[in-house]
Amino acid sequence: MKSFFFCLPGRGMFAFALITVLCQLGIAQNVGIGIVDPTHKLTIQSLSDSTLLRLIGPDDYGYGARLNFGDAHYVYIEEDLDDNLTIYAQTRTAIMGGAVGIGTATPAAKLEVDGDVRVNGKISNVTDPLAAQDAATKNYVDQMAEILLDAGLNGVVIDIEDNVYKTIKIDTQVWMAQNLRTTRYNDGTLIPKVVVNTTWAALTTPGYCWYANDSTLNAKIYGALYNYYTVADTNSLNVCPIGWHVPSDAELTVLSDFLTANGYGYGGSGVDIGKSLASTFKWTSSETEGAVGNDQGTNNSCGFACLPGGYRNGSGTFNLIGASGSWWGSKAFNTSFAWYRDLYNVIDYLLRDYGSKQYGYSVRCLRD
Repeated sequence: MKSFFFCLPGRGMFAFALITVLCQLGIAQNVGIGIVDPTHKLTIQSLSDSTLLRLIGPDDYGYGARLNFGDAHYVYIEEDLDDNLTIYAQTRTAIMGGAVGIGTATPAAKLEVDGDVRVNGKISNVTDPLAAQDAATKNYVDQMAEILLDAGLNGVVIDIEDNVYKTIKIDTQVWMAQNLRTTRYNDGTLIPKVVVNTTWAALTTPGYCWYANDSTLNAKIYGALYNYYTVADTNSLNVCPIGWHVPSDAELTVLSDFLTANGYGYGGSGVDIGKSLASTFKWTSSETEGAVGNDQGTNNSCGFACLPGGYRNGSGTFNLIGASGSWWGSKAFNTSFAWYRDLYNVIDYLLRDYGSKQYGYSVRCLRD
């Protein structure tokens, strides 16, 4: 049994002894000192009514003690059944809409603290800022990120594993400007990592790998290679961050059509848009004018920054790092093949093709 003891001078000691005897006799009524109608098991009231001490025994909520200063103000200390201690103060004016101050006698808000505040946890139900010194909420920060993206400025997006990706707006679409490298779906579900070639070749379910199974250098630069089953639109799990998705074949066509019609071709408007999509480094050099691997410093005019991360074929072997960059669409071509896009170092256009669902390609996510 948990107890609270308060030592009272003089006649209070007699009262305490009397209460003890009454409790031992099993008398269940409330006992009062200085009051004829006690409302608690023990109520102590001063003659001036300026100080009132009440002890509350165990109930469904645990144990507590309340120190009253008249009827208008009190301090309450409560211990629940899990040994958590809560201390709080209340005033009649606070109930009616007054202010509470900590470190200040003249609070100008519902709660004003003069000094540092440390919170080990969330502060919830905060409204969006209006004044310069107001705290920024997550909702406000998210809205600002959307405004920046819609203004055509570069932004970032973070996946389930806290990997950070640059983003780029191209016409009405907002794309990741880096290859995806998460090893989990955005609900936290693990994507199986497959190293052995024969195991990869036999997959009809999701899987990922790093090029040449190098999880250090290749993973950081080129991201992961995923088979089609990982990114298929028939898969209920989403490999992209929340609010993003693997683009469909039609959405990939929107990208290439915009670049073709708006001067991103090597010679102006035209289908030779490969250099505008390709990164400015890591491509195997080419002597062909206008090809992705030629004069790489002039690449990436649209900001997509496609990297030559190579691919993993249906037998599990790795190919063409430095020479080819491929990324999946979410739509299947038929039961065995699915749509993807590809850049090569020796050509000047973006290839639209379909590949075996067992192949491992890169992924670029598109904002919803």
